[in-house]
Amino acid sequence: MSQTKRSHLTNHIRDTFSIVLDEARRERLINVNPISDVGRFSKSKYKKRDTLSMEELQILFPKGDQKLLLVWKRYDLAALYFLMIDRLRQFRGSIKDIDDTWKLNENGK
Repeated sequence: MSQTKRSHLTNHIRDTFSIVLDEARRERLINVNPISDVGRFSKSKYKKRDTLSMEELQILFPKGDQKLLLVWKRYDLAALYFLMIDRLRQFRGSIKDIDDTWKLNENGK
């Protein structure tokens, strides 16, 4: 993987985890998001986007134990990050469902 792709993926992981910590702060589970003080890993500017793409997930969570350990070094770290991504997607899906329901109610349908 090139340095540019590695920096991009690292930044995206940082940004995704920051979203989770912002929610924890908003829910008053923590007082401050510690990642807000961590700078980006490259000077490139990327457009803000949602959680990881399928390609990025396949890179982070390859099939096979040996490949997974090459990426994460430990199974528990891979499991933790995978669960964070899953919960974030569930949360965003529930927000979308609520928004869609409100839109339907506002339109009288």
